Amino acid sequence: MSGLFFAIKLALEDSKKKISIVTKDEALESNSLYAQGGIAVVTNTGFDSVDNHVRDTLIAGDGLCNLKTVRIVAEEGMQRMKELEEFGVEFDRKINGQYDLHREGGHEVHRILHFKDYTGRAIQEKLLEKALSLPGITIHSYHSAIDLIVYDNSCFGATVFDEKENKMKHFTADTTFLAAGGIGHLFQFTTNPVVSTGDGIAMAHRAGLEIENMEFIQFHPTALYTGPFPDAQLPLISEAVRGHGAILRNEEGYAFMHDYDHRGDLAPRDVVSRAIRKEIEKSTISHVYLDCMGFGENDFIESFPMIYAKCMDSGIDPRSAYIPVVPAAHYSCGGVKTDEWGRTSVKNLLVCGESACTGMHGANRLASNSLLESLVFAHRCFQIVSEKSETMDMLLNKEDDQEVLISSADLGQDLRKIKKHAQSIMTKSMSIYTTTKRLKAAKIELTDLENQFNKSHWGKVISKESIEIRNILEVSALIIEQGIERKQNCGCFYNYDNQALINS
Repeated sequence: MSGLFFAIKLALEDSKKKISIVTKDEALESNSLYAQGGIAVVTNTGFDSVDNHVRDTLIAGDGLCNLKTVRIVAEEGMQRMKELEEFGVEFDRKINGQYDLHREGGHEVHRILHFKDYTGRAIQEKLLEKALSLPGITIHSYHSAIDLIVYDNSCFGATVFDEKENKMKHFTADTTFLAAGGIGHLFQFTTNPVVSTGDGIAMAHRAGLEIENMEFIQFHPTALYTGPFPDAQLPLISEAVRGHGAILRNEEGYAFMHDYDHRGDLAPRDVVSRAIRKEIEKSTISHVYLDCMGFGENDFIESFPMIYAKCMDSGIDPRSAYIPVVPAAHYSCGGVKTDEWGRTSVKNLLVCGESACTGMHGANRLASNSLLESLVFAHRCFQIVSEKSETMDMLLNKEDDQEVLISSADLGQDLRKIKKHAQSIMTKSMSIYTTTKRLKAAKIELTDLENQFNKSHWGKVISKESIEIRNILEVSALIIEQGIERKQNCGCFYNYDNQALINS
């Protein structure tokens, strides 16, 4: 989303600018596409305010948010929403024309702008439509970025693998905008699409940029449970469903959330995820339930049509049966350290979205703040670039195309084994709970696995899968290392040994 928004604004400002968008899959595919809940923004000052939004964000971030960044995003949010509406994006409204605002966990008031239960898709489709209408923008689908091109602390583009032509290409640029975040597929259970393998963070780390707060991984508490070993992303049951009145129940049907937090089912995600994990550990099943049967007969279908369809596809009618749910890796609060304009320590490299750590989320992201942050920072990055006087070529000039080395051996099965092994390590060591012993054991296992991969696979064949596994291993190691360094529990991070140390 942030990449499209940034590119559109540049192209509208100057039709002579040549802008290329490089994307690993089809142009729509991204974490933003699957954002159900919406965008948190102050639209009604009669019962809400920027100060209220800032307060809720700081509470969720557990003391590690950058106050300046939080206030910037909260203050500038409505301007970006108006721009989206100018691009054709619609948000649900009531009969009287006012916004139909949802409320989600951690928000004291209703402030979530949404379009049904597929806000991300609605925005992505309109932005892509707009981008395709602008002659200055070219979209390169099925291109996997391998590494940033950095010399003398300046970025000049990226080396990219063209999956269709089976070639490596050098895309050079005066300015590079990196928005390749999402790390969900470092874990066995995730709500993220399969493209979310931490590519942007891994590339930035190899280029020497500072990566911070990677231990703060938010698990969405309610993903649709489809079995113990899912092959792809789990369908997300939006927090807005609980905001609408759904109740979490354990194996015995008991509504347990008020036993853990006074906010009950609307507690922040880390609190809800840990509560669910504890209930699962006490039960004979691998999930809990979400009870939506108190809704009106057609209320669920009208309010959450996509979620309803996903449930029905799995043989569950939420109007008459509980929905089985489980926590799943959802969002990384850390990333490449940036300032309040998206700038990094490397010149001409801007980072945005889930690749970035702007200080907005601290130790835990407040629900529906991520799309807002992406749009606000994409605009601020645009402001930085538009102030440059020289003509810009944004990731356009392709030089020195290279044929990729193809091995005669079929390494696909070996690569998949390595990926599953890495996911197993991360799920065991960093999934909601951890211990120092688990973290140190994971560090050793990941080092051995990375050495094995580098020796027997990397360079033998370059493929989308090998590029992703390289990045999965690199980012996993970063998460574990920063988890070991974190000596105090806060937000998404919870180490039993830290808690014991605090209580002693």
